[in-house]
Amino acid sequence: MKLRLRNYDSKETQRIQVTPTCSFLQLQEALFASLPSPPSSLCFSLNAKDRLHAPSPDTSLQSLGVAPGDLIYYSLNPNAFSAVSSAQNPQSVTLAPDPNQMQESSNNRETPVQELPQFQEPIF
Repeated sequence: MKLRLRNYDSKETQRIQVTPTCSFLQLQEALFASLPSPPSSLCFSLNAKDRLHAPSPDTSLQSLGVAPGDLIYYSLNPNAFSAVSSAQNPQSVTLAPDPNQMQESSNNRETPVQELPQFQEPIF
């Protein structure tokens, strides 16, 4: 599986190839091998906002939602990404208002639908 790893701070991107069953730990080790010195901390993100959290080091990247060709952000700063994403914390999900309970206003009038002419298949 080919992945792109982008340093969140320097914006440098490198391409790596890992096995389809690659674990979170194996991804860390592959990145460690490409860095000049082993970092004291390393964190990943799929969207440059929320930290990619693995329940265990042996968790596969696929089970974390990583797909071939994905761009994975990494940072040596442990505070670069949020620790909890809304997908991992159901209490933080914001629900949209029920459209059936919305109040009528002058901007909510229905617009009539214009009929389009019927298309016929060409005759050969």
